[in-house]
Amino acid sequence: MILAFTLILIWSQSSAQDVEGDPLNIGLAAEAQTILDAGQGQARKWLAPPDVVVVYRDPRMPAFVQSTLAEIEMGRENFFGFGEVKFFDLNDYTDDLYRKTDVSIIRIGEEGHERKLRLSLNLGDRDIRIHGNIFVFTVGLEEMLLLGALTQTDPQFMRTMAKDEEQNCHYSAWSTDDVIHTAATYVRSDYPETWILNCLYEEMFQSLGLLNDAVGSVNFTFDDTLRPVEDRTLDRLLLDALYHDTVQPGSPVGDTVDIFTQTLEQR
Repeated sequence: MILAFTLILIWSQSSAQDVEGDPLNIGLAAEAQTILDAGQGQARKWLAPPDVVVVYRDPRMPAFVQSTLAEIEMGRENFFGFGEVKFFDLNDYTDDLYRKTDVSIIRIGEEGHERKLRLSLNLGDRDIRIHGNIFVFTVGLEEMLLLGALTQTDPQFMRTMAKDEEQNCHYSAWSTDDVIHTAATYVRSDYPETWILNCLYEEMFQSLGLLNDAVGSVNFTFDDTLRPVEDRTLDRLLLDALYHDTVQPGSPVGDTVDIFTQTLEQR
């Protein structure tokens, strides 16, 4: 823990309680618990729509991100959606981020309770600052390594990315008392288009509170393989269950799983 912030970088496995009924639903409940578990069997979530900042150079990225956000918001009943979405084209400012860039968590608001990420560019004759709750970094390898270092993301991810292994995408999220207040997703823009879209989808979902991969899942997208999934309904239903108004930050993940399974039974 650094100051009051908790960095979410979790690949925990939780043992779901056995439940009566269809074996398929038992498996879904176990996978849902694994996906939601913030480390001690509790849920984490946002309390307000997060503002999104997309940092990019490739002109395809704004459309890719917009389609991803639209898919996540599709059919929602409880999830409040995203706030303002801003696009920050690095080409408009500099060809070289090194020694000119910083990323930090800041406190804003009258009492300093609200937290946002701030990207700062020092261009000599002027300083550029842009704020948001979720930063979507969609750049090439070298700049991704820089931005990953500045946000102090997981060293293992940085090592894997530096070795240029396939299918590298990642997210980091910061919370206080299980309330997520800032997050960043890291998706390389030099990947094939299908990988980019799958990475954006998975990492954006996970930054909202579906924190972990259910390795080997055939039900959810979050299985760490970037496999194509035709029907992502279960992903959205689980997110919507997490944002039910009876689920509070820090609530047992079983509360969310119960809402999720009840929703399935009613469909």
